[in-house]
Amino acid sequence: MAHEFNVVQCDGVDVGALVLDRSPEGYWLSQLFIQADRTGQGIGTALMTQICEEAKAQAVPVKLQVLHPNTRAADFYLKLGFKEVGQTETHRVMERQP
Repeated sequence: MAHEFNVVQCDGVDVGALVLDRSPEGYWLSQLFIQADRTGQGIGTALMTQICEEAKAQAVPVKLQVLHPNTRAADFYLKLGFKEVGQTETHRVMERQP
């Protein structure tokens, strides 16, 4: 898998970062950060919608993990159609099928 690092911009201003791995078996979202003062503006939703649509066109799942205490992030992904498919000591493992 190739790690793809992207700076997230909104109106020409850097507002976050995204690390996504693409493979024939699926997409793995390693990191998604949006600056705290820019959350709630639809930036993360737009990014994830684009990623999920691309994965759907490739007929592959999108996978990620969320730290257990980060319920806000887990709720965000659940609203986007992700389901919890497992757990580690530290993370909830989530997946969205195409």
